[in-house]
This record gives sequence, structure tokens and C-alpha cells, in this order.
Amino acid sequence: MDLVADRTRTVNRLRAQLTGYQTSAPIRRPGAKRLETWLRNRKVLRAERLAETAVEAAERQHTSLPGEKLTARMVLTPEKVVLVVNEQVAELDKVIEARFRDHRHFEVITSMPGLGIILGAEFPAATGGDMAVFGTPDRLAGFGGVAPVPGDSGKISGDLRRPQRYNRRLRRVL
Repeated sequence: MDLVADRTRTVNRLRAQLTGYQTSAPIRRPGAKRLETWLRNRKVLRAERLAETAVEAAERQHTSLPGEKLTARMVLTPEKVVLVVNEQVAELDKVIEARFRDHRHFEVITSMPGLGIILGAEFPAATGGDMAVFGTPDRLAGFGGVAPVPGDSGKISGDLRRPQRYNRRLRRVL
């Protein structure tokens, strides 16, 4: 599953929960069916289950606190900012994808298992785009932190450890 798609689904679910209904009274009013329709229109995964759970919880909660309406407004304001930032991230992902598709090694990089658009774009960014700098695949693996480092001393041999110093961005890709 694509990382961007997962993030989009999560954002849609949060957006739906926070933008329309912050307190129990507005959840009780429309009922489970109308709430489910409202959630489906916002592309929320498993909308029927979420609507039933929310209405069930709202039916059990009839106590209203003095600061409830103020808190609801306070939740809605940063949520709008998060939506704007998420839209900007989605636009940047599209720009990165378009730019990466123009890279001369796009086909080769994306053909490797587990490398999609985002991780594939990170690979040339982390390596500087020139594989000749590393010389051998072993040096690339060492730079990325996936090659074990020998910790031999005295009579001990074959003691391989995880390296302490390596490129974290390249490690994530590899």
C-alpha cells in the first residue's frame, strides 16, 4: 500500500471527525444513518461502523461541561490549519513525483521491490545521484548502514555489529 494513500485515508478520517461534530449533541441530532452518509461523502473508511460507535457513545453522554463549546471551536481552528498543511504536502508530493519521473534512472529505481515514488526519489537524493562515487556495492551498503561492521579484537573474530555511523536517509531507503 502506498504511504501517501495511507496518509490520505487517515487525514480524511480525522477531517470528518473534527470538522463537523466536536461534541455529543450534534452527533445525536442527525442519527446514525445521516452521520454515516456524511462520513461516506468525506471518503471515511468503514463509515457505518464509525457512525454507529459515535452515536452510541453520544447517546450515553448527556452531561454538558461549561467549556465544551469553546473547546469545540479550539479543536476546529488547528484542524483547519492541519488541512491546509496536508494539502501543501500533497502538492509537494506531486511535484516530487513529476520531478523524479524525469530522472534518467527512474525506471530502474522504481522497478526495485519496495521502492515507490517517494522512497525512489529519496535514493538519488541520498546518494547524490552518482553511483560511481561509491565504486562497489559494498561501499554503498556501508554508507547506507546495512553492511555489518566487524568488531573483532584479540582472540575474538567474526563479531559483526550494526554500524554506528551511516547515512540515515539512505538507510531508510535501503
